[in-house]
Formats: sequence, C-alpha cells, structure tokens
Amino acid sequence: MKTESITLHADELRSELLPLLLGRVFHVTTHAAFEKICADGKICVNTDGSLTPSAYYRNAYFRSHGCVSVCDLRFAGAEQVDQALRAYYFLNPEADRAAPAFLFLNSQSYPQLRSWREQGKSREFDKAIVPHIEAGFPDQIPLEFLDQALLVNVVHPPPNEHLAALRARIQ
Repeated sequence: MKTESITLHADELRSELLPLLLGRVFHVTTHAAFEKICADGKICVNTDGSLTPSAYYRNAYFRSHGCVSVCDLRFAGAEQVDQALRAYYFLNPEADRAAPAFLFLNSQSYPQLRSWREQGKSREFDKAIVPHIEAGFPDQIPLEFLDQALLVNVVHPPPNEHLAALRARIQ
C-alpha cells in the first residue's frame, strides 16, 4: 500500500482535500489507528464500540451489522456530498483532536460493499447512517483491499477565547 502525507490548513480541506477523495471509496480514521491497522493487517469491525469511543458512532447502522463503515464517493453528486458533510464531516471527523487518515479501497473490494439504502429496506431508522455516501464492508477489510493511505496533517488556527474557555470547562 502506497502511503502519502500532506499538510493542509483547516480552511483548505474542502478546496484541497475533497477533490482527492471524489470518485473513490475510503475508510477515514486517525493516524494512530492507521498504525494499529497496519500492525493488525486489517481494518477491524468496531462492533462493541471499543475502537471509537465517541458516542456519535454507538448507534451506527453498519457497525451494528458487523461492517466497517466507508465513504463511497464514486457516484455522489455535489449536493449529496454537501448533505453528507453536514451530517458527518468526513474531511476531519475528529476536528483538532486527531489528524485524519484516509485508507482508499481498491476495486476488488467494491462488489462486497453494502449500500446506505439497506437501512431503508430494513426499516432500522433508529440507527445512524450518512445518506448517499456511507457504505458498509462486511467483516474486516484486509490490507490487500487497500491501495493507498493518505495521512493528512491539519493545521488548525488557535482557539479563540470563547472556545478555549468552553474546552477548559469540560475537561
């Protein structure tokens, strides 16, 4: 798997990073998790939620069905991508808490992908899904299904006084 690193300012993600993602299928994670994935030789399913402590992911549709969640931007139009970014900011999901790593799936993996439309057919509307772009890969994703890793270092502006005070309060 080819690995590339780039550094972008937070305000450049949409203009510089998004064009690199369009037309592709990828799993987004953190740099630290990417190292573990490489050591394990696979992207593991996070069925019990232990790999992602965020409460947002606890009720995820694909995770609850034993799948690794991926973003499928092969056919998404501009309006669908905009809608997806409002639901889940996949360009930098952990914001300034961690740097994103994008693991691109190769075409061999595509026949195994499960569509976001599956949720509507199963009528499990209590489960979270990102419309138009989210797909699930059943079970684990072996490294041989990954073509490239793009490790993005995001330069964030320093927090303003208000944000710094909020963060100090919740810590």
